[in-house]
Amino acid sequence: MDKTINQEQCTSIEGALQKEIGNADIVSAVNNPVTTEKTKEEYRFRRGRLTRDYLDKFRYLFEVEEQPSKVDDMEVTDVGYPKALPAEFYDMLPTFLKALPLEHTDNPHLRDAVLLGMWPVVATMMPYLEVKHDNGERTCAIYVFVAGPPTAGKSSVTGSQDILELINAELLAVREEELRKYNIKHRAYEIKRKAIENDGKKKSQEEVEQELMALVEPIQPLLPYLFVAPRTTEARFLHDLKEARGLNMLLVLSEVAVLLNSNKREHGNYVEELLDIYDHKRIEKRLRTNNEEICIERPSLSAIFTGVPEQLSKFFSSFPNGMESRVSAMLLVKDSDYKPEDTAEYEKHQALIKRLQEVAYAVYMWLRQVCDGTTKFVLDINEKDMEHIDTFFASKEELVAGAYMSNNAKSLVRRKKLDFKRITAMLEVLLRYEELGSWDDVFASHTIVPSRKTINLALYYTNHLIDHSLYVQSRYGSLRHKEEEPQKQLERNELLGMLDKTFLTSEAKALLEHNGDTNPYRTIRAWREGCFIEPVGKAGKVSTYRKLSPSEQNKRLKLSVKAKNKQQRAGNKRDKRK
Repeated sequence: MDKTINQEQCTSIEGALQKEIGNADIVSAVNNPVTTEKTKEEYRFRRGRLTRDYLDKFRYLFEVEEQPSKVDDMEVTDVGYPKALPAEFYDMLPTFLKALPLEHTDNPHLRDAVLLGMWPVVATMMPYLEVKHDNGERTCAIYVFVAGPPTAGKSSVTGSQDILELINAELLAVREEELRKYNIKHRAYEIKRKAIENDGKKKSQEEVEQELMALVEPIQPLLPYLFVAPRTTEARFLHDLKEARGLNMLLVLSEVAVLLNSNKREHGNYVEELLDIYDHKRIEKRLRTNNEEICIERPSLSAIFTGVPEQLSKFFSSFPNGMESRVSAMLLVKDSDYKPEDTAEYEKHQALIKRLQEVAYAVYMWLRQVCDGTTKFVLDINEKDMEHIDTFFASKEELVAGAYMSNNAKSLVRRKKLDFKRITAMLEVLLRYEELGSWDDVFASHTIVPSRKTINLALYYTNHLIDHSLYVQSRYGSLRHKEEEPQKQLERNELLGMLDKTFLTSEAKALLEHNGDTNPYRTIRAWREGCFIEPVGKAGKVSTYRKLSPSEQNKRLKLSVKAKNKQQRAGNKRDKRK
């Protein structure tokens, strides 16, 4: 982590780097990018070398991991599968963050994936912790997606939610008690209301109305949940957010297919809400039932998604407005040797979880007692550090823009700047707690000013997240590397083979357009007329289709031929009659 480059290296980059690069915690800006190279290849080589030297303490992340030549049957290009975080990085983390990842020391990439799954958990256990971004304040909500084969150990990533079980049990107990009190008050209210109405024969209408107006109906309390149910309707999803009143909630989907299937249903589609919640945007929705209007001023939700690599493309295409840049994605390519069913390992793991639960419970309850809807703890980075941070992201964005043909890559780097601030805030709080040992001392001020050590760690880690996300999206998202040869356009029937057995019109349309088809609906009609598919859902442009088996196709073709012959014979008879 304390690597430096020598003076000869520094002066060989044409003055673009500072001479004292080895003494700086974060290197200052590259203000004069090389623009006079003779060829694009030369320019890309110089820019890559310049950036590697510029990001002194982050240099190793630009090296390519020694992996097999194929990952999921796809060639690995020079985008490079990022190396795992080194042991030295984990040595600098607070115990709370590194405890679970270090269970997977023998599999460094799984260790990194478990650390990635920790951030949404930490964000959920720290309500009222926010960061300043784009002239506003945002919660520390984070979206992560870990993909890998069934034996990659993804269950250890979603298992980090167990840390919140003590908090969840407390909230459920309070919820049950408060609802019990509310039900008692509401029954008493109903008894009084009926008694007043029954006295209408003895009293005048005006007296009855006055007594009813004086009777106050108890209001059902807003009681937050900690976990969002993976299978839920959009209306219930919005109600849960409203009851949370700005407190961060956690959505854990061990199989992302649950979300993909929900989004196909009219009442289960909450894609737009997930996109808005990441940026902490206000949500306004009018529900069909009773024309109910829901307004959520401060929605906050963190999410952990896991699934197999084949689901990544479907996941990104389900969010056409920018989920690629919002989610921090990681791909596991190795099987895990971790066996939680082993008795000794299980007991050791459960003891560790119990200790982490106690820490999480302590900070959550402390913040809930001290804060209210208006009191917050806000990350405040000083101006000098912010200049260095801006320089880092500007340089990273320039490098990414030089390698990819999509603006989505630049958007990803910009959005990771918000994730960087969120990670910095959580990391600073945990580091302070490890040093001070008291939450009172940690939150002595409502302004959280991070140290240079915390900023370095967060920048180092954020650079790691960006590279992993770029790698995943270059394989399964909309990003394509400039050095890649243009893909040969596939035949329409080959594209049909790439679709699931049952597919939506929108899925077929997106695949056809990506292949260069300018009239996808015409192609879909041709598939139907050619007896390759049949509709099984709504008619029109939102139809659901089912692919026919070879035997079904032959049967349909025979019936089609018979129908044409019958129609021809009928036409011949009409001609003879004339």
